[in-house]
Amino acid sequence: MSGDASNVRVLERQSSLYSQEEIESAIEVIKRDFENDWNGCTLNTIYYAGDEVCADETRDRGVKTIVLMSDFTTGNYDFGSLNTNYTYTNWSWILIENEHGRWEHIDHGYG
Repeated sequence: MSGDASNVRVLERQSSLYSQEEIESAIEVIKRDFENDWNGCTLNTIYYAGDEVCADETRDRGVKTIVLMSDFTTGNYDFGSLNTNYTYTNWSWILIENEHGRWEHIDHGYG
């Protein structure tokens, strides 16, 4: 069983920090990770968190950082600390630019 990101709705958000290609590339990383690691869950929506959030994260981490937000639904599968058959909203995904210039998913959750 895998996660389902096949019908995710991508909400368009403008950025003065990142190009649309950079945002789309980060979204693709999360979609791939979601499908590989979030068994039985469905990714409903995903979007860029905004320039202010990303500027703060970049400053705090000392490396180029992008933050995405999403809503997803869990299924019947026991997924650790997540509730089954529940929709999580405003879930964040944090990615940094690695030494090869690619986005790398490093953290996720609330907060």
